[in-house]
Amino acid sequence: MVAKTPPRRPEPPAVLLAPSASSAEAQGKRLAAFDWAHTPLGPLPRWPATLRIAVDMMLSSAFPSAVVWGGNMIVICNDAYLALRVDVPDVQGQRFDEVWHAAWEDVGPWVFKVLEGHSSFIEDQPVSIPRGASDSTGWFAFSYSPIRDEDGEVGGSCTPLSTPPPA
Repeated sequence: MVAKTPPRRPEPPAVLLAPSASSAEAQGKRLAAFDWAHTPLGPLPRWPATLRIAVDMMLSSAFPSAVVWGGNMIVICNDAYLALRVDVPDVQGQRFDEVWHAAWEDVGPWVFKVLEGHSSFIEDQPVSIPRGASDSTGWFAFSYSPIRDEDGEVGGSCTPLSTPPPA
């Protein structure tokens, strides 16, 4: 018996675009407006699909979150993360080790672990974050998860964090 329906045409290839303003409203607009061409990541439209998808997911997160990408560990973060790091102007596009330089002794070992491909969850980690005229120590839960690129290599990490609710 021969089928009477015409053969299906192959689907056109999917085109993955950079995160749009609709994916996370104002955050997406600010991200799209940032001059990424002056960072090691290069212009936003040229980012690899893996990075664009990870950033889109991060922007949708309610947790303070950052995607840290490439050998230079460049930070791409959401508004909740920016609010947490008010002491560091222009976190977007900066090196992760520079953003967290004051707490690098605490967070650095976890970063190197994720760059080797290992996920970590760190709960109740005391981290000192400068806030205006004084430093305050907050207790955080961090997650470091590797993001693999198109070749299966670790291209970066996703780092959501949270603080416990006030007692």
